[in-house]
Amino acid sequence: MIRTVVYDDPLVQEHYAELASGKLGLFAPRERRDLRVEAEAKVAEGANAPAAKDGSTQAKDTVPTKLVKYVPAEVVTVTAGGFAAFNPTGDWLWTSLAVAALVNVLYLFTTAAMADPKIPRPRFYFYLLSALALVVWAIATIKPVEKAMHLTIDKAAYILVAGTFAIPLLDSFFTVIAAALPWPRPQGATPQ
Repeated sequence: MIRTVVYDDPLVQEHYAELASGKLGLFAPRERRDLRVEAEAKVAEGANAPAAKDGSTQAKDTVPTKLVKYVPAEVVTVTAGGFAAFNPTGDWLWTSLAVAALVNVLYLFTTAAMADPKIPRPRFYFYLLSALALVVWAIATIKPVEKAMHLTIDKAAYILVAGTFAIPLLDSFFTVIAAALPWPRPQGATPQ
């Protein structure tokens, strides 16, 4: 099963699941955000979390654990195979890279949409960062991309290392910013 970044601590996840269990069907993005905010408010108030019945609660991801979740192995395999089989050049190279980034985002989004609605979805910027992560991976590992950018092996390796550090850090930064934004909150909820 595909893994996506887990933003919420286990207590928030359990309250989210409890709040979502009374609702049917898929939730709109605003409804999911409102459920998350309400669950965060319950945790802030010190409410005890209900016991997770199905074991779906996951540990909140840290900066290092986020990295491996941006580009699934399935997308890496298909992208590397596609570049090896077709060896695109010129404009086709950049078109292929853009398509691979888009496919990565669509794959992650579809997987998240098909998951249990009681599980909080990744935040919107996860998908943007996953596209960036695929591009960074491609620059460092796919020779035609490296060659088209006129990079040496050392420079390509540095881009990979810098991306490995910067992308999860940006994710954490956006998480802090999103928590500070004045979203409409349920009555009595306070931002964390």
